[in-house]
Amino acid sequence: MKKKSNKKKTTIITSVIGIVFIVGGFLFLTDGVTGTKEDAKSYGSYTIKESEPLLFKGSVEAQRKSDVYVDQTLGKVQQVLVADNQQVAKGAGLFTYPDGKQATADIAGIVSVDENAKESSSAPLVRIASPETYIVGNSSEYDYERLAAGQQVNIKVLSTKEDIKGSITAVDKLPTQATSGTDSSPTVASYQFIVQPEKPLQNGYSVQIVLPQSELKIPKSAVHIEGEQQFVFLYSKGKAVKQPVSLVESAGLYTVKTGLKLDDVIISKPDQQVKDGAEIKVTK
Repeated sequence: MKKKSNKKKTTIITSVIGIVFIVGGFLFLTDGVTGTKEDAKSYGSYTIKESEPLLFKGSVEAQRKSDVYVDQTLGKVQQVLVADNQQVAKGAGLFTYPDGKQATADIAGIVSVDENAKESSSAPLVRIASPETYIVGNSSEYDYERLAAGQQVNIKVLSTKEDIKGSITAVDKLPTQATSGTDSSPTVASYQFIVQPEKPLQNGYSVQIVLPQSELKIPKSAVHIEGEQQFVFLYSKGKAVKQPVSLVESAGLYTVKTGLKLDDVIISKPDQQVKDGAEIKVTK
């Protein structure tokens, strides 16, 4: 009977040892997987956001203006028929000559008179500005290609802090002036464009024009090229995902045409160790 008892004890001990080895092996394997995730290399990330809006300076001006000069061949001005801030209709008399001839308004609007110009042909005696106004904006050559008629803009009136909406109605094809440059800073061309505000603004006010940008941009360091195919690595659920994209290079960045959407997270500087499906960590 004692021999049977010893055999039974031996069997129980062997079974316990076997279970310990099995459990230990399972824990070793589990710990190995956890260690792999913890040891995953960390990379910087970039979240896809809309570009910052473009900002332009602008001023409120009359839509139509007319400068009326004295015709010295008709003699001296006999009488000025209008006064500053007077509203005149188109065709109204402005001033007269000795023989009764009149200078008339070719547009309707508000008048300003320069009495010192009665005997001058280099400055207008009467200026007329229409009551209807628009905004003249100024853009450098660097942002010119981003302007187009029909674009919606936000307008901030600097003196009153009022915010109103408007739209671009025209963009000049020729530059108005060029900012003088140096050897280290070349000359920059300036272009004007017209914005129609949704409500009238005071002639002469200064404004800031805000043009929203819906473009998605990513850093060049995030882009890899294989042959003619551009791609980036998305970060999704702890893994790198190789994502084909179509991009256009602009000002040191890439503008996204296809392949990415708002709030996608990509690896900002992937190295050769980053592969499709690789487990990685990212930092923001």
